[in-house]
Amino acid sequence: MRNHNRQLNAEGTPQEVPSFFRWLRRIGRAAADLVYPVTCPHCRRYLARDDPWPLCHECQLLIEPLAGSLCPICGHPAPSGTLCQACEAGRTPEPSIRLRSVARYAGPVRSAILAAKAGGRQDIARRLGDPLLSLVPPLIDEPSKAVFVPVPLHPIRRRQRGFNLTDDMARTVAAGVGARSRPGWLRRTQNTASQVGKSLEERVANVAGAFACPRPESVVGSRVVLVDDVATTAATLAACARPLLDAGASEVVGITLARALSPLADRRRRKQSV
Repeated sequence: MRNHNRQLNAEGTPQEVPSFFRWLRRIGRAAADLVYPVTCPHCRRYLARDDPWPLCHECQLLIEPLAGSLCPICGHPAPSGTLCQACEAGRTPEPSIRLRSVARYAGPVRSAILAAKAGGRQDIARRLGDPLLSLVPPLIDEPSKAVFVPVPLHPIRRRQRGFNLTDDMARTVAAGVGARSRPGWLRRTQNTASQVGKSLEERVANVAGAFACPRPESVVGSRVVLVDDVATTAATLAACARPLLDAGASEVVGITLARALSPLADRRRRKQSV
C-alpha cells in the first residue's frame, strides 16, 4: 500500500512528513471535499478522496484487470508459460522491454485517463499512480533501489495541458515503494503526432528518435521503471527505453495503468475470465 506519510524532497527522495503537517493535510482535504467535491469521471457520482482509485465503488467493480496468464515479456494475455504471438514472431518494437499493466483500457479506466488528460483533472492524475503499486514487486527486485521515470510530454503539449499525467503517476509510485522519481532523465525532443489509429510500423516510425536522455552520467548502472498511462504496441515505451539503455541503464522495464488489447488478445482474456 502507498505510504501517505511520505513526500519527496527536491531531489525526488522520499522523506517522512511531520505529524503536524499530516494533520493539516487531513484538515485541508476534508475542507476541499466540502468546497470542491470530487466526482467519479465515469458516472459523475461523488467519491471519497482516499479511495485507491479515483472512481466510485460501483465503477471500480467494472474494471477489467489484466491478470492470470500473461506473456512474460509484454504482458499481453497468452497461454500459460508461453510468449504471445507478437513476441513469438518478433513483431514488437525494439528494444523489447518487460511490461505490465493494471487493467484493460476500457470503461471506467478509460474514462479516468481521458478525464485527467483531456479534461484537465489533475485531482484524478495524482491518484492514478496508486493502482500501479501492485505491479512493481513482481516486475523488479528491490523496488526501492529502482528509479521511476515518467514518459514525458513535449513542452508545447505540456503547456497546453498544464501538467503531465505520468509525472504525477511516477511520483506516486516512487513514494509508495520508497524510491526516486526522475522526470528529468528523459526529454521529448519532437512534438510527434498522436499514435491513435496507426499501425505498429507507423507507431514505431512516429516516435523514432523522439526522446533523449539529457543527463546520461546519472543513468549509468540504474534500473529504470518507465511509467505511462496507456500502452498499445509499446512503441512509445521502447522509444523511451532506447536513450536510457544507450546512456548505461542496467535494466529498463515499463508499467502502465491500462493496456489497449488487440481483438485476439481481448477474446483470449475474456475466455480466461469465464
